[in-house]
Amino acid sequence: MISKEPYKLSSLYYKLKELNAKFSLDEFNWLKADVISNKDEERENAKKNVGLTDLSNLGKFSLKGKDLFKNLRRVYCKNCEFSIGKIFAPSSKEFKDSICCILTIDEGLILVSPKVFEDIRNKLYNYETECFHITDITSFLNGILLIGPKSPLVLSKLTEFNLDEFEDLSVTFTPLSHVNCILLRKDIGETSSYLILFERAYGEYLWETIIRAGKEFQIKPIGRIALRELGLGWD
Repeated sequence: MISKEPYKLSSLYYKLKELNAKFSLDEFNWLKADVISNKDEERENAKKNVGLTDLSNLGKFSLKGKDLFKNLRRVYCKNCEFSIGKIFAPSSKEFKDSICCILTIDEGLILVSPKVFEDIRNKLYNYETECFHITDITSFLNGILLIGPKSPLVLSKLTEFNLDEFEDLSVTFTPLSHVNCILLRKDIGETSSYLILFERAYGEYLWETIIRAGKEFQIKPIGRIALRELGLGWD
C-alpha cells in the first residue's frame, strides 16, 4: 500500500503504470518500479538485448565556476587530472556513491545515490565560494538508463553522435530525437550502460521514442530488482 504522506514521482511514472509495473515507496520517498513484468526475464533480456528503466531519482548537482578543476581537486578528488568529457570517482569517503562528470571547462555535474543525497548535498554546499556555485537540479532533470549489448544500436537511431568512440566513463552533450540531453556511458561490469539526462518535460516523449527505436532490438523495460541483480548498486 502506498503511503498517504507526500512522495516523489518522475515524469515516467504514468508510462510505467500503463505497463502494470509493481511499485514500492523506497526509504527516500521515491515511488519506484520494482518489477515491470518478470524480474528474471527482465534481467536476462538486458544481458542479451537491451533494457531501459527510469533513474530519475538519482541526485544531481550542477557545478559552475571559473576555477572548476581547482575546486574539484580541493573538494572531490585530490589527485584527479580532470578533463572535459570524462567521468571521475571521488577520492574521499565523504562522497562515496557518487560520480563527477566534466561537461565543459567551467561546468560539471555530480550524480549521487539517493541513499547519500542529503548528506552529500549538505557537504557540497559547505564548499561554495564566490567562484564555485552548486545547484541541486534533481527535480529538473529526469533520467533513463539503457543497459545491454544492443543499447548502442538503439541510441544510434536517435543521434548523429559517433558512439563507436564513446568509451566507458565518458560524458557528452548531444541531441536525442531533437531533445537536448546529457549522455553518460558508465558500464555495469562488462555490460554496456548509458544514462540519458534530460529536462523533465520531455520524459514521456523520450520514453516512447526509445521504445520505438529499440523494438527491432527486443528492448524491454526493466525494474529495480533486476537492475540490482545485474550489478547496479545505487538506484
